Amino acid sequence: MDANGILIAIDASQAAEQVVQYVAQIIRGNQNCRVVLLHVPGPMPSKMLQHADTGRSRAAEQAPASRTDSDAAWRQEVARMIQPVFTRAQAVLRQSHIPDHAVQTQISMPMSGHNLDMGILEAAQQHACGTIVVGRGTFSWLREFVEPHVADKLIQAEHGEAIWVVPESNADR
Repeated sequence: MDANGILIAIDASQAAEQVVQYVAQIIRGNQNCRVVLLHVPGPMPSKMLQHADTGRSRAAEQAPASRTDSDAAWRQEVARMIQPVFTRAQAVLRQSHIPDHAVQTQISMPMSGHNLDMGILEAAQQHACGTIVVGRGTFSWLREFVEPHVADKLIQAEHGEAIWVVPESNADR
């Protein structure tokens, strides 16, 4: 595994921007570092799934096409929404003298039954990244009781990557 490969899991949150800034400070000027900016969207919105299901009930032979069309539309929407986030993250890394060719972006669509943490781990292995960096936004106590944070899941998973968890800054509060 390449110890210089760093996978940063990002979304459109303030915490994700802080993660990118943190990593940029740590690797500033490192010409041998590779960075993968990864976005794993949540599941397809139910509105789009309902549209695909409506097509399925109209004609059985049209169902696969309807589902494929919905998947394609959702993928395009995800790509459109995350592109400005990727652009800002790339600019932050560029300002820290990380070469453009060393920064890669990827949208990893979740496979059926896979969680966010599994998508992140699979992408890290696919890109041979020895380090995974995630933000840790503040969860309400109730949400944390019901659903463990992705950072906790990554730390508990058996894998060979180092996990950096960047806490949400209190500077903006």
